[in-house]
Amino acid sequence: MNYDNLIIKNKDGYVSYIGKNLRSYVLKQNLEEPFGYGADQIRSGDVILFYVDNLEKLSRKVRAELERLCEIKIEEIGSMVAVCAYMDENTNNIVKNLDENAADNVETVLLDTIYRGIPIGIKRTQSAVEFRANRQYVTLENNDSPILAVIISGTGFKFFRACSEDEFTGIFESGSFDECWDERLLRYENCLDADIIDGTWIEALKQSETLGESIIQSRNQMWCVRRNAIPEEWGNMKIWEVLDEKTLLDSADSYTDIYARINEEQHKLEYEGGYTFGLWGNDEKISRIRFLLRKAAVTNTTILLTGESGTGKTYLAKEIHKGSKRQNEIFVHVNCAAIPYQLIESELFGYESGAFTGAKKGGKAGYFQMAEGGTIFLDEITELPLSLQGKLLEVLQNRTYFRVGGEKKQYANVRLIAATNRDLKGLVREGKFREDLFYRINVFPIQLPPLRHRMDCFYSIVRNLLPEICDRLEVEQQVLSTAALKKMEEYGWPGNIRELENVLEKACILSDGNMIMPGDLEFSTELYMRDEIEDCDRMIMEKESESALKPLKAMREEFEKRAIEKVLASCNGSKVRAAEILGIGKTSLFEKIKKYNICDTQDREREDRDDDY
Repeated sequence: MNYDNLIIKNKDGYVSYIGKNLRSYVLKQNLEEPFGYGADQIRSGDVILFYVDNLEKLSRKVRAELERLCEIKIEEIGSMVAVCAYMDENTNNIVKNLDENAADNVETVLLDTIYRGIPIGIKRTQSAVEFRANRQYVTLENNDSPILAVIISGTGFKFFRACSEDEFTGIFESGSFDECWDERLLRYENCLDADIIDGTWIEALKQSETLGESIIQSRNQMWCVRRNAIPEEWGNMKIWEVLDEKTLLDSADSYTDIYARINEEQHKLEYEGGYTFGLWGNDEKISRIRFLLRKAAVTNTTILLTGESGTGKTYLAKEIHKGSKRQNEIFVHVNCAAIPYQLIESELFGYESGAFTGAKKGGKAGYFQMAEGGTIFLDEITELPLSLQGKLLEVLQNRTYFRVGGEKKQYANVRLIAATNRDLKGLVREGKFREDLFYRINVFPIQLPPLRHRMDCFYSIVRNLLPEICDRLEVEQQVLSTAALKKMEEYGWPGNIRELENVLEKACILSDGNMIMPGDLEFSTELYMRDEIEDCDRMIMEKESESALKPLKAMREEFEKRAIEKVLASCNGSKVRAAEILGIGKTSLFEKIKKYNICDTQDREREDRDDDY
């Protein structure tokens, strides 16, 4: 039995153990009193709290490290508390020397302030120090440890420890720390399951008591919760084993039935609208995108979303943020194409007071500063001028930038998601987009397919959109007729999901009953558009496999040639009929046939018969 995958409740009904593989999924987020933390890194902008009981005992190395972090000379006697922002020169640190004559057996508030928008309190009792941030608190015992240290981010506590000197310097030299977990805290009386375990898991535990096992979805993963039998001598303790998808897949022979059930539940959720990232359908393309986003969303990696206009890049960027570790922080959407060319630098990075004529007194924060600790989404990133692309590259490489007119470096603790509907590689070849920036943002690219390439799950998409649209319009729920569905499937959808929503919304208004008929559907272009768009898609894909795309004129001529050949074939070679279908004169058609060398000898012989038609 793998203890890392267990949840144990003792005979009194309190949770006494949660395996380390489950903690980040089972525990409620932002617990009032955290039991521990996972392995992580210290990042720019993280807030660090220190308490040092006896400055006189500090080694030279530790004193130098404290002075570097606090950016101030540390006293050699007495005690102190300090609050600072890691690698942020523009936030004033707080360092407070304490009265060494203060009675240790009296509860004393050492610090009560708001720092970088976070309420912070530090309180000392006889043998411990309590650190508070927002609504969370931890209590660290002062057992002759040289330093009590706490690190918090926008999402809450990420580190707290009574540190030895070697441990303290090691953490800040490496910039990372290992997992720490205090299982004793689980045995306190306030640790009922409802206080610490997410509600989804409580229901799963209850269900498995009667059914033996339960299949659930939690934080973008599928799980199997199984109630385990225990020896009689264990009394009334309850043990659950929790298995994730990977464990079941690695041991498929042992868990064949369970894995089949998980696949069935996952398929059902995806088909009925998708439980991950709001992506509709269960086709291969979307399933692959879901898989990639499950892997990438929970990290801080840069994601590049590409695809035609209307495929849902903005919506997906918001969903990625909701599924990330920064989900409780701000999401800033910046449409680079909507910002005037001369203002885009000051809008992105902010400016100092007096930086230019008309600048506000006191300066202005830019979008990167607004997104501190959260996610910034740069939509239509190809619209950034070349002169500004180098500055964005600096942000991505070093997490630093200068405000317009500023002389101090600003640190950016943000996660970047970029999007474009243009061919980035082509722009790099043309010298319109920096190659080094392309490779920096192309770390994890996601290509969203156009709607016309997803006709195998088109009905599933419509079925999920219709109820939302009807609720928004406050009209009777509509159903799509078979004839209307066929008409929609024949259309090319150049505007993709955005156009589909608009067409459905108008159809819901025009519909007389509760069923949408073909006459209720109005499109912006002709129905044969889909075939033409797909022909163009195939041509572009063929050309992309070559060393470089042809000029636009050559591509247009090749498309025109193929269209003429297709119509001639459908008319059995009759040029008069072909000219009528194409909507051009007979003379113009003959000129194009000659230009593109379409006709063979038999075609020329047929011209006489065409003249008599």
